[in-house]
Formats: sequence, structure tokens, C-alpha cells
Amino acid sequence: MDGERAKYRILRKEKARQLDVRADDLLLEKSGGSENQPVGRVALLTPELLNNYPLAFSNFIFKFRPDPTQILPAYLFNFLRFVHNIRLTDAMQSQTNGIRNLIMSQYLSQSIILPPLARQQELADQLDAIRAEAKRLQQAAQATLANARQQIEVMILGTDK
Repeated sequence: MDGERAKYRILRKEKARQLDVRADDLLLEKSGGSENQPVGRVALLTPELLNNYPLAFSNFIFKFRPDPTQILPAYLFNFLRFVHNIRLTDAMQSQTNGIRNLIMSQYLSQSIILPPLARQQELADQLDAIRAEAKRLQQAAQATLANARQQIEVMILGTDK
């Protein structure tokens, strides 16, 4: 969740309290999507995200709160993200009027591999490190590409910007 596509709404305080958004909650996209974008994307709400943005969610989103004595939220997030990324959620969808809907009974009844909590933490940490390195490499590649563009422009136009 990067906020680029965030929509701002005015909510009554009572409605915001009813949503009861907390750190380590997971938000699941249960409706929406498109022909090329299946539903089932998942987000983990971090303390940083909640401290920096007032958050709410629509009726297209399902919120759930894992019991951290059974499953770590970061592990569950990564597990569900993997399920979506390999497109297993495609089989748990219906489509009406161009809108995809997750069949929640199927989604919520899927089996989840539950290693011990310490192993869940190890896996979540490894995946966070891999994602951070991928982001760093992407930023470095973008900087290299921007530099190459500038050098090509200088070569073609013979001037420096």
C-alpha cells in the first residue's frame, strides 16, 4: 500500500471507530478487480502506516485480525500474498457485471501451513529482506537508467541540461 491511489473520504467518528483498524490487521480485497486483475490482494497494516495515515476501508475489503499466538500476521500476509501471486485465488472467484468477487467461504476455508511461531518469524523476516533488496535494486536500476538517458541526450543534442 503506497497511497498513490488512495481516496480520501469524510467519515463520522463513530463509523471510523466501528472499522477498528489496528496494526497487524490484514485487509483483503474481496470485490473489484478487473478482467486482468484478480481480486485477493492482501495488505498488512503496519504501525508506521497507521501512524502516518488515517486509514479506513470500503465494503470491497474484508478485514481480519489473526491470533498472534497461533499465526504471526506477517507470516499470514506472506502466505496469502503467495496464494494470490500464484493465482490460486482465481479459482475462488465469481464475476458479475465486470466485477470480480472472492467467494469468501472458499477463501476462508483454505488450508494454511502452520510451522512453529519461531519458524514463521524466520520466514517472514527472510521475505521482508528479499523484498527490501528487490526494492533497492529497482531504485538503483531506475537511477542508472535516468543517468543513461541524460548521457544519451547530451550525446545527441551536444548540450548538458
